[in-house]
Amino acid sequence: MTDITVDFLATSPASKERLAMATTINEADVTLGDGMVTVRRKGSSSLVIANVLGTVATEASEAIYLDRLVHKPFEQSLGNFAVTGAISSVLHHSKAK
Repeated sequence: MTDITVDFLATSPASKERLAMATTINEADVTLGDGMVTVRRKGSSSLVIANVLGTVATEASEAIYLDRLVHKPFEQSLGNFAVTGAISSVLHHSKAK
């Protein structure tokens, strides 16, 4: 059996566009409320609302766990928050010194 590797990033224009979007910072307003988070992207009137499941704080940062995805697959940040997660979003925020 032979392994075949195809470099889609080099051949697919759509993949190149997604890669370019992943390297940009998404301008969004992220508002933390009482047990909830709202996200409004620049240029959009729609609002994404998620419940906060919990937070984990360390000396340097805070992680906010949400009950749903509020980011798109190509987004690495929303506003002042780094964002990760495949099933639900986790917002990461560095604490100011």
